[in-house]
Amino acid sequence: MAVPFSSKSRFNYNEGAGFYPCRSRQRASGHRYRRFETAAEALRFAIEEFPSSLLRGSVLEVDEARYDGAQMQALYDGDAYPLKRRT
Repeated sequence: MAVPFSSKSRFNYNEGAGFYPCRSRQRASGHRYRRFETAAEALRFAIEEFPSSLLRGSVLEVDEARYDGAQMQALYDGDAYPLKRRT
């Protein structure tokens, strides 16, 4: 279950993160769990490289908190996101 999310809540972009692709299509798409050194890198992958059609059912886990696709998009779009975004 995803954690309650507020754009004003603190999020540690430097914490390690796990990305769990959408379960229902995981095998068919060939996408599997990936571990990232930082949550910022995981968000970059999820938003910039992962198929957007599969993001909805995917989960980002950071320090035992889970974030759904909409929350990942909000974190990526937030002013605090530390990495350069693809234009």
